[in-house]
Amino acid sequence: MTRYLFLDGGCLRARVKDVAHRYCEGAPLKINWWSLSAGYEKIFYYDALPARKPNQSDADFDAERQEVEHLHAKLATFDRFRVNEGDTRYRKGRGLEQKKVDVMIAVDMMIHTIRRNMTAASLLAGDADFTPLLNALSNEGMFVTLIHPPKASKDLLAAADARRALSARQVYDWLDPPSQGRFGPFPTPSYGNASHDGNCQHIWSDDRLGIEIWYELIHDTIWASWPDPERSDRLSLRGGNWANTERVASDDYGIKFPTELPEDFRHLQGS
Repeated sequence: MTRYLFLDGGCLRARVKDVAHRYCEGAPLKINWWSLSAGYEKIFYYDALPARKPNQSDADFDAERQEVEHLHAKLATFDRFRVNEGDTRYRKGRGLEQKKVDVMIAVDMMIHTIRRNMTAASLLAGDADFTPLLNALSNEGMFVTLIHPPKASKDLLAAADARRALSARQVYDWLDPPSQGRFGPFPTPSYGNASHDGNCQHIWSDDRLGIEIWYELIHDTIWASWPDPERSDRLSLRGGNWANTERVASDDYGIKFPTELPEDFRHLQGS
């Protein structure tokens, strides 16, 4: 199978920034591009050079533009990567808008589909304007996986053949080690009936939803699990501190932890 990835850089950058604010107090995070690109024969990266914002100083604008230009130049030297630049314009009342990027993605995906250069395509994007493109690619017999931010439109999701959420855990897995280190202990998901042992203390449960939360004493981490109806299996999050496990459960799976723990475990909420 020949798999190509078409990547909207603006979408990825915005999602990484969201995760940084949610988990790392806005600290800058860097992508490990080799982790992100694993499994793809070619990666097509699309992004727009930044436009000057209203009241932005020359120094700030130059620094922002140079950072993006440096990234594009770096990616262009990587094996399997192709970098395509659009531009950004500021429109009164609408803010910054990217130009050309969506059109370039659509043209390239259709050309590679028609020429049968690839047998499967992945698109990392969240713009609903890509819905007609995905429908057209499907009509051409191309299998398209959409890698999308949490709030992608229902029409866009329905147009894809497969969907992968750009979850907090996925972003974490794509970061370089120094960036991952900013998070503190981060939970790893797994499926199956993982059992606790004598080194765990029970914290909380919800019998109606089947949620169980344990404190793993040896590693000073949290173990949480609940049934996943889509997989007809039980999902576990293990190895994270309370704060990260609570956020991942909520952000990636829609599971809410208790707002207040039993007195013996309230210190964990400050972790």
